[in-house]
Amino acid sequence: MPQYKNEETGKWYCSFYYTDWQGKRKRKKKEGFATKREAKEWENEFIRKSSADCSMTFRSLVELYKDDIAPRIKPTTLSNKEFMINTKLLPFFGDMPINTITATTVRNWQTELISSPENYKETYLKTINNQLSAIFNFAVKYYGLKSNPARDCGSMGKKNADNMQFWTQEEFNTFINAV
Repeated sequence: MPQYKNEETGKWYCSFYYTDWQGKRKRKKKEGFATKREAKEWENEFIRKSSADCSMTFRSLVELYKDDIAPRIKPTTLSNKEFMINTKLLPFFGDMPINTITATTVRNWQTELISSPENYKETYLKTINNQLSAIFNFAVKYYGLKSNPARDCGSMGKKNADNMQFWTQEEFNTFINAV
């Protein structure tokens, strides 16, 4: 569909019709783009999102996922998920179409996280991987993604943390006396 230039502001906008999830035809208008290309890209992404097309970007899928889970979980849980998604998932997967993300892509991301200088704990790595898998499960269930690439490539990290070793009172006293 064509994009238009607002002569007063010098900004571009797009105006188009789409069919919503209830089958109703609606008009959408979005203004304020610096270039015609940005307006066209936004329009295309909006149409892919509204038509449940697997060529939408991972970032768009995350927006749909967050809208879906927000009323079902506590605000602090949502905040924790958003932090994890924004810092660990979107920098790597953000602009990739979800149908192009493969088990190999996920495996490369896992390797990057495991070998990162932050030296994440095994349980945290497992939590991050589980969040990625949950997002792909959402896409499989509601948006026609063929399979979950996070499940296909396997997990990373550990479910349970290592046990902490505590001293008994006698061991502590022995240590203090020796020092």
